[in-house]
Amino acid sequence: MTDKIDFYINAIVFLCGVISLILSINMFKRKALYPKIIMCGVGCLTLGRLYNLILLIADSTVKIEHTISSGSAKGLHNTGLLHVGSQMYFLSLAGGFLFFVTANRGQVDSLVDDGSKQFFKYRLLSFILGPVIVLLFTLFSSDNVLFDSHYFNPVFLVLAFSTYYHIKHLIIPDVFGGFVKSLRAYNLTALIMELCYLMTTLFYNNEKYLVPFTVFSVLMGVATLIIPLAIERGYKSWKI
Repeated sequence: MTDKIDFYINAIVFLCGVISLILSINMFKRKALYPKIIMCGVGCLTLGRLYNLILLIADSTVKIEHTISSGSAKGLHNTGLLHVGSQMYFLSLAGGFLFFVTANRGQVDSLVDDGSKQFFKYRLLSFILGPVIVLLFTLFSSDNVLFDSHYFNPVFLVLAFSTYYHIKHLIIPDVFGGFVKSLRAYNLTALIMELCYLMTTLFYNNEKYLVPFTVFSVLMGVATLIIPLAIERGYKSWKI
C-alpha cells in the first residue's frame, strides 16, 4: 500500500472521529457518566489516528529530504521516530477500547447481569463469540507484520474483552424499562467498528487486499461517526 493511500484512509477515519466528538458535545453537558466514558474512548481512537497521520507526514517529509540530498528515498524506518509513533498509535487504540470496556462493565453490566446461573449461558456465548474468536484470529494472523509489535497484542487483548460486553449486552434478556434494548443500537455499532478494525489489520500492508482494506476502514469510520447518534437514541431510557 502506498503512503498516499494510507494517508487518505487514515484521514477519513480521523475526520469521522472528529465529527463524532463534535456531535457528542451536548452529551458532556449531561450528568450521565456512561456516554461520557464512551466518547472518551472515541477520543482516544481519534487521537491514535492523528498520531498515525503525523507519522505518515513526517515519513513523507524525510523521504523527500533524503531524495533531494542523497537521491534515495529513505523514510523513518531506520529511526526511532517510527517506533515511538507506532507505540503512541497502539497505546491510543488500547486506551480507546479500554474506555468501552469500562463503560459497559462499570456502568451497565451489574444492572443487567447479577451473576446468577440463569445468565450463565449468555456469559458463555458472549465469551466464545467475543474474546475467544478475537484471540484465535490474533494467533492465526501472526504472519501479519503488525503483530510483531509489543504494543499490538495488548490492543487485541483489550479489544477482545470489549467485544465480550458488546455481544453480551446485545443478547442478554431485557430488564426494567427496556434498558438493555435502548443500548443495543450503540453496542451493535461499536461492535461493528471493532470488527472492522480487526479486519483492517488482516488486510493492512498488502496490495492484493487494498479494496477490502479500504472498505473496512471506511465502514469503521462511519460506525465511529454513528456512535453518538446511537447513544442519543437510547439516552432517555438510561437510569445511570
